[in-house]
Amino acid sequence: MKSQQLEMLAILALITIHGIAIGDDVDIPQDHIVRGILIESKTPVPKPGTLVDIVWTQKGDGVVRSDTLMCDILVLGHVRKSPDGGSIVAIALTPEDVIRFNLAKETGRLHLVIPVRVDVFVATRELAKGQKLTDPSRLLTTKSTRKNETPVDAIRSVDALKGQVLGRAIRKGDVIRSSDLLQP
Repeated sequence: MKSQQLEMLAILALITIHGIAIGDDVDIPQDHIVRGILIESKTPVPKPGTLVDIVWTQKGDGVVRSDTLMCDILVLGHVRKSPDGGSIVAIALTPEDVIRFNLAKETGRLHLVIPVRVDVFVATRELAKGQKLTDPSRLLTTKSTRKNETPVDAIRSVDALKGQVLGRAIRKGDVIRSSDLLQP
């Protein structure tokens, strides 16, 4: 049986056995299509609900090319292919992503990568310059960001903000940075 057929059977079994809400609280987003990706046994299996990147690798003429094909792809679940083999991970793709996924699969190998993420604080509303943060938990919320996209001076502890004064106005959704605070 071809690898693609095996993957599709595994995905169908995953959906049939566990229903659409794989992992109980992970639903297939509207207008998304379920696809499977085979991962090796030594690769950690991401949990349902995890956002992963898909990396494409191609070998030819003694040269290896690698590129991040897609970012923040939702993992729906997985099926163990065999006790000593890898797993097939079910992912949710947009129709446009499916086209790129299928083409990349034909021209190289696909790998899942779990990006390192960190939590930072972002403003839940507009904050004024000079505003004292007496109760930061009422003004801020945490947001998970990719480590490589997180500002170096992003605040990651609510205790570091308590009693601080803003040195500039902050827009809703902006990451709070140590450079945003007035220095005593």
